[in-house]
Amino acid sequence: SISSESYSSNQLQTMIGYLTTQQLDRLKQHKYSVSGRSVVENYLQTFWCWLVEQMPLWLAPNLITFLGLMVNIVTTLSLAYYCPKMTEEAPRWTYLLCGIGLFAFQSLDAIDGKQARRTGNQTPLGELFDHGCDSISMIFVCAGLSISMQFGYNYPYLLVYASCAPVLFYCAHWQAYVTGTLRFHQFDVTEAQMIVIGMFTLTSIFGPQMWSIKIWTLGITLKEGFAIFSILGAFILVGIHFKGILGGGPGKNGTTVAGNSVISPAIPIGTMVALFGYACIKSDLLIKHPTLLVLGVTISFSKLTMKLVVAHMSKSAMEFLDSAMIAPVLLVLNIFLHNIVNPYAMLLFCSALAWYDVFHYYWVVVIQLANHLEINVFTIKFNLAK
Repeated sequence: SISSESYSSNQLQTMIGYLTTQQLDRLKQHKYSVSGRSVVENYLQTFWCWLVEQMPLWLAPNLITFLGLMVNIVTTLSLAYYCPKMTEEAPRWTYLLCGIGLFAFQSLDAIDGKQARRTGNQTPLGELFDHGCDSISMIFVCAGLSISMQFGYNYPYLLVYASCAPVLFYCAHWQAYVTGTLRFHQFDVTEAQMIVIGMFTLTSIFGPQMWSIKIWTLGITLKEGFAIFSILGAFILVGIHFKGILGGGPGKNGTTVAGNSVISPAIPIGTMVALFGYACIKSDLLIKHPTLLVLGVTISFSKLTMKLVVAHMSKSAMEFLDSAMIAPVLLVLNIFLHNIVNPYAMLLFCSALAWYDVFHYYWVVVIQLANHLEINVFTIKFNLAK
């Protein structure tokens, strides 16, 4: 197990720390605030309550979250291995495995908070860790579904779809940053996950070619119809989020929980979308290496969401520029300079850089907060269990 106690205060001071003492103090004082519940969630609560009772009391909530994420990542990578261009047909079992992996992640993600309350280990670290894992999982779910539907044949839809998912997730936390409360709607992430699980299952039975069947009344394929439906749904949800965002927050003159402008988070996400869009439109990276591009570079969107979560929980300003932008900037620069570096080599380097940047930030922040709270990350004190 990884313990925050393995880091002495002197060692921590020598680390590159992302959080200030003031931010850590505010994170310690943070209280989780959530409102609303989706339709499907009401029916799954019985199963989730039963499932958490099967967990041993010594099992840390963060470890439950982490195990769910690892299952989701491994099952998606098993599918991605066979489909680097998103046009190939993978063995049928890989699609079913992705569905099982997503269901496992959804279930474990739903019970980590219940396990925390059950064992008396509710902390701001748990909320931060949970949202961080969610932001990473979202990238893998998006990639897995794109592969299953062979979006490699439909690059415009892939570009928009790969951008919409992380932007929508960011907007949900943007609203929380403004209002101080994370809001769920009747159709939300749980419903989307169940639809994707169903689609993985159907693909494992009928093969990915089923999504190329034309809807004769509309003259478009099933996957085109799904993409259009998803994009329209995303725009509706973004509109709902923006209604809450523009409604103002609890700060002076309707500012955010940090006391700054409600539209300030638009700058980093807008910059990232512009960089990613330019790299895709002005090169053939999305055509030749769609799986690597989606799994590699779009992870930078997750870093921005993590930083927004930290800004919300610590009531601090969201920075406009971030190291997460370095990887897409390098891709754009190489394209602008007519590929002075081999495009595939640059994409590999930028993907590795993006993942290192995300992992380093996430882990250092988690360790900083765990040390400040004087708790472990992946273990709990048994005498706290009830």
